[in-house]
Amino acid sequence: MKLRHRLSGFSVGLTGAVLGASPALGCAVCFGDSDSAMMQGLTWSIGLLVAVLYGVLFSIVAFFVYIIRRAAALERQELAAQTAGIEAENFTAADHVR
Repeated sequence: MKLRHRLSGFSVGLTGAVLGASPALGCAVCFGDSDSAMMQGLTWSIGLLVAVLYGVLFSIVAFFVYIIRRAAALERQELAAQTAGIEAENFTAADHVR
């Protein structure tokens, strides 16, 4: 019984929404007035959205480039430390031989 009550309430609400709806009014794009304040606001908002999007994407790419460069620098430092350690061992061994 509850389902029938809900369906009848939904159908009454849907009928009221369809019959009571007013026609949609077009914006400045539909009417073709490209000099209106609404069109200028629309243009600026699209430009701002694109700028924010590219700013975030650039920041993400820059972060990963930073991480990759830092990892390569640490790897070079570790390799240099290992090489210096091997040279130091060879130097000390050569000193003991003489």
